[in-house]
Amino acid sequence: MKTGRLVLCGLLLSSAAYAQPAGQPQPAQPPVGDQVPAEPEVPPPAPPPPVVEAKPAAPVVAVAPAQDDEEMDEKVRNAGLLFNLNNVFTAGAVLSGWQGFGLGLTKVMESGKILRIGLSLARQTDPVNIVKTTRTNGDMEVTSYDLNLPGSGFTSQHSITAVADVVKPLTKRSIAPFMGAGAFVSFATQRLDYTDDLTVTDQKTEVANSQNTFTIGLRGILGVAWRMNERFSLFAEYQLGLSIMSWQSNHTQTTVNNTASGGTAESSRVETEFKETRWLNLTNGLAQGGALGLIAHF
Repeated sequence: MKTGRLVLCGLLLSSAAYAQPAGQPQPAQPPVGDQVPAEPEVPPPAPPPPVVEAKPAAPVVAVAPAQDDEEMDEKVRNAGLLFNLNNVFTAGAVLSGWQGFGLGLTKVMESGKILRIGLSLARQTDPVNIVKTTRTNGDMEVTSYDLNLPGSGFTSQHSITAVADVVKPLTKRSIAPFMGAGAFVSFATQRLDYTDDLTVTDQKTEVANSQNTFTIGLRGILGVAWRMNERFSLFAEYQLGLSIMSWQSNHTQTTVNNTASGGTAESSRVETEFKETRWLNLTNGLAQGGALGLIAHF
């Protein structure tokens, strides 16, 4: 009887286990001994993505090359040196002094007009030389003296020439005509001074010659210039020159003294003098004499 009850209870328990609905969680199994189940590791949170601030792109501006009808760049230099650009087929040098001056300067003024200055300074000395020649023939010795005059005919020469122009470009294009006016002045003096008491026995010769010139005048200018870039310009111009006053003088003096011993010294002198003044002489033509003007800006 008891055995039958036990079998019946086992069947009821088995039926209850099979009758448990699907999907219901199963009861957790008790841990064996003192072991504690490990908790699952949680990955650290990912850092937030960096914030990138977007900036608008700068516009690209294409610069067109300068044309002949555009205005000159503001970076144009306001000072420079003046030269002559020579024809290499007819001249021995590529560059020479502007219009024959030793120094040429140019400056752009605030008014837009251009100031040009040319200056030449010269000093040259060439003394008279006396050459001593000794000829020996046996016991005979003969000494003679020769006078060598300077090739220029003067023992000293001094000169100064200056010009100042103010020109105005008529347009602001890279190729622009210009016109202006200027004043010039020049002064030169030449002298031949020497004393000869050797070439002629018992005779002393003194020479004192001089020549002076002075000119002052005005000139008008008409030309065209081409601004190639910031550093260089080419130009050519006509010039109308008016010599207001031109003065010159020539003076020669030669004195001969006879110094023969035992006699009375005799002296003779020859002197000439010439002066001339000219007024209002007019000329025109190319100012560079067939060469182009060159400006190096800085």
